[in-house]
Amino acid sequence: MTVSETLDVARRMAQAGIPLFLARSTPTTATGFTPPKAWEQTVADPSIVDYWGPHLALCAVMGQGLDVIDIDPRNGGEAEALRDLL
Repeated sequence: MTVSETLDVARRMAQAGIPLFLARSTPTTATGFTPPKAWEQTVADPSIVDYWGPHLALCAVMGQGLDVIDIDPRNGGEAEALRDLL
């Protein structure tokens, strides 16, 4: 999937009511990014995608019409560990 296609998916998510926000790269934090203050109260706005660029993470607020499980294998996560939970 290209960057353009990925950004189109993000726009469609926001159009469907999923709030998106941008987090700045902060290498000294555990996640590598710092979300904005009150990110949990973000409202769905497809135009936020237009502000994405280098050193920014485009993030979605979960529990607002969409939930995901981030397994993150590079940090030791394994899908098999969730088998009995799903």
